[in-house]
Amino acid sequence: ANSTIRQVASGYDTFYYLKTDGTVHGWGWNAFGQLGDNTTGDKTTPPQASTAVSFVSIAVGRYHVIAL
Repeated sequence: ANSTIRQVASGYDTFYYLKTDGTVHGWGWNAFGQLGDNTTGDKTTPPQASTAVSFVSIAVGRYHVIAL
């Protein structure tokens, strides 16, 4: 099934979106693994955060992202 983007948010050189299927994707600066894909390399395309949890909302600060 296709899903669409529900929400977008940005932090310090990072960008995230939440899809209607509950997945979170992010790209940009990733020195501390803040993109959630179990890597620390910067990304120019948005990988999905590594999680089995379905999210309904995201909030982003300067160096972090919070997902509910």
